[in-house]
Amino acid sequence: MEICRNKKTDKIFIYLDESDDGSALMITPLGHVMELEYKLFTEPQDIDDAESAHDQGHINTAQYEAYCIYHQ
Repeated sequence: MEICRNKKTDKIFIYLDESDDGSALMITPLGHVMELEYKLFTEPQDIDDAESAHDQGHINTAQYEAYCIYHQ
């Protein structure tokens, strides 16, 4: 799992994939999977796994659940 922060709000987003047009597929803090402008975020950082990230407070429950559904 990779996470990054929004440069303006400092909120954590889960990074899923980057496209050629400068956008990236992310899971928002509300748990929505959205394509957003990649330049608005810090470089993605590796996190061991979703469950650990959730347990350690890096991601919230909505993000954790969306990530689990996305990777089924």
